[in-house]
Amino acid sequence: MIRERQLEGIALAKERKVYKGKSKKYTDRHRGLQYALELFFNRDTNKMTVKDIESITNISRDTLYRAAKDREKVNEISG
Repeated sequence: MIRERQLEGIALAKERKVYKGKSKKYTDRHRGLQYALELFFNRDTNKMTVKDIESITNISRDTLYRAAKDREKVNEISG
């Protein structure tokens, strides 16, 4: 019953455009993420593994792959 009321409240908030969900931890302006992506896309020249990039930048593998996928989508759209 509590969960149903919560879902109803969320639906109403979404209709009013007030419910936006959880904010992102790493935005496009995050320096650590940008550095990790730079290392990720230059893996063939710098011979680093994703595990190495993870340990250097403290950004998880899932976040790194998600950000790389997003960046590739943006590059396809823009150019």
